[in-house]
Amino acid sequence: ALPISTRMKIQKCVILFVLFMTFVGCEWLKAPTNEEKEIAVQKANTSFLENLVEPESAILYSLEPKETTGENLFHGFKILGQIKLTPDQAADAALEFKEAVEAWKEEMGGAACFNPRLGIRVFKKGKASDFLLCYECLGMQAYDEKGKVYTYSAAGSAEKLNQYFIETKVPISTK
Repeated sequence: ALPISTRMKIQKCVILFVLFMTFVGCEWLKAPTNEEKEIAVQKANTSFLENLVEPESAILYSLEPKETTGENLFHGFKILGQIKLTPDQAADAALEFKEAVEAWKEEMGGAACFNPRLGIRVFKKGKASDFLLCYECLGMQAYDEKGKVYTYSAAGSAEKLNQYFIETKVPISTK
């Protein structure tokens, strides 16, 4: 058995440690608030958009906006055609997707639908990231290689992206 003086010293240390952790060191024990969770999601979404900045290569998809099953699909939407883009084209097209998110303003609202007519798969640092864009519904969905889904509000026009399809005679879905 330990001498009484040693046991008292240990007890004092334990009490002081508990008091210290109670008043200054227990932040890590608190569950994150809803606001903290929302901020974390926004940071993850913003960070994922960086995959659209200077990708090494990309494939641009013309999509039929009705979700379906079967073959020749891009995240559940029928591929009408696709174009393997040059590095310069990939950077320009990917930037259009990123700028669509940046163009959206809260007063624009959003729609309950999601009818993407455009998709892009970008390759950066050996990883693929997929983005589906619906200007009609003011929305974009993105997927990482593990299947995690990121959701964004978006705005703008498909005119510049559709030009790639027009030049290569790839069919485009119309409203």
